[in-house]
Amino acid sequence: MKRSLLRKLFLNISLVLILAFIVCTLIGKYVLQSYFLQSKLNELQPQMESIAETIGAAGQASTYLLKKGFIIKAYDLNAREMEVFGSSTPSENDLPAGLPRIEDDIRTAIEPYVSEIIGGGQVATITKLDGMDDQSILIGQPIRQGETLIGGLFLIKPISELTSAMRGFMVTFMLAALLALALTLYILYRVIKPMIQPIKLMTSSSEAMAKGNYDVRVPANGYGELGELASSFNILASRLEQNHNAAVKLEQVRRDYVANVTHELRTPLASIRAMSETLGDRMVHDEEEKQRYYYSIQLESHRLHRLIDDMLELSRLQSGSTAFKKSLTSARPIIEKINSRFSILAEDLDIKLSLTDQAWRIPDFFGHGDRVEQVLTILLDNALKYTESEGTVKLDASWDDEIITVSVSDTGQGISEEELPFVFDRFYKSDKSHAGQGTGLGLSLAKEILTLLNETIGVHSSEQGTCFYFTLHRN
Repeated sequence: MKRSLLRKLFLNISLVLILAFIVCTLIGKYVLQSYFLQSKLNELQPQMESIAETIGAAGQASTYLLKKGFIIKAYDLNAREMEVFGSSTPSENDLPAGLPRIEDDIRTAIEPYVSEIIGGGQVATITKLDGMDDQSILIGQPIRQGETLIGGLFLIKPISELTSAMRGFMVTFMLAALLALALTLYILYRVIKPMIQPIKLMTSSSEAMAKGNYDVRVPANGYGELGELASSFNILASRLEQNHNAAVKLEQVRRDYVANVTHELRTPLASIRAMSETLGDRMVHDEEEKQRYYYSIQLESHRLHRLIDDMLELSRLQSGSTAFKKSLTSARPIIEKINSRFSILAEDLDIKLSLTDQAWRIPDFFGHGDRVEQVLTILLDNALKYTESEGTVKLDASWDDEIITVSVSDTGQGISEEELPFVFDRFYKSDKSHAGQGTGLGLSLAKEILTLLNETIGVHSSEQGTCFYFTLHRN
């Protein structure tokens, strides 16, 4: 069974509080008792001085203390008891339990202090007297007749009788303290429990994460550092979830990539193998037919070469090992090369290639001329492949003080809205009927090139055709 942090923390704090309560109660009891006895001592000492003065002046005195159970004795200089209280002296039966019952016992108790009092000194103390079971208050006063010392006056009272009055107070004090302790422990439990709750949630959440569930979160409303810990835990969980999703996506991309590469390589290799076997078996005798086979093998080998080149190029770009040095570049030579290269191809395909005046007047831009030419080649080649005969492919541009936008549009069948988000993925071909016309890597290459140039590329399409556009910065 798991040990509960809440239980352990609560028990430990409770134990400390209980021990502190016991120690404080004992100390409080001692302090209160000492204060009470000292107050009593300070209260009795002036009364004893008054009684001693009365005896010195009148020879006799009376006091209510005798009826309260106090032992009061007077002795002359020869240590003989002086009869100074008359009939007010209590009998032995009136003495409280624990006090000396006979004169010898009283003398034994106060004997250590007689010489000090008769010598003219004073005594006021709480001490353990001989022949008594408990500590007692002892007060000794010299008796003077005028300026002459004639004897000493002593008072004895066990503190157990004086402190009996405190017992009721101490019981009340203990009950109040126990109630305060119980209330403190209850409040402590109510405070600790919500503080521990986030830790319990994080424990269960971490166990869930260990099992592969990364979408768990904990409330970040804990106290102080616990709240920060909960927030950090949620950030960690979020990043782990992102990494997990990225890993899953990467694995899926890897599988798709392998499948696409395998598919793209299988088709031309199968064609080359079939045609070479046919020629090798001497099954074709017509010379013109042989040339057609040779030409087809050559086309398929070129396609393989182009596919491998595109794959290597895309791999280099995505690995970050290729760096482009940007400079101020003139657009006019690029447009002239593009027009020269694609005008003949468009004419052979019976497609109208239109370069607008804006395209011819594209201002200088800050970039890489060869790579921009490569992007235009990819977009125009793609547009011509997906445009039917008698269609139109247009190269246009617009700009402001900062950015040039170059667009390549066609009048082909367009791309469906569902397929638009995937047109820049590797090996993606929106028109499956044209699967043999390209490698499916051109648009991916174009996007990687423009990304490395810190430019953007986009597409919009409709039933009237498709338009690809990208940006070039002038500065």
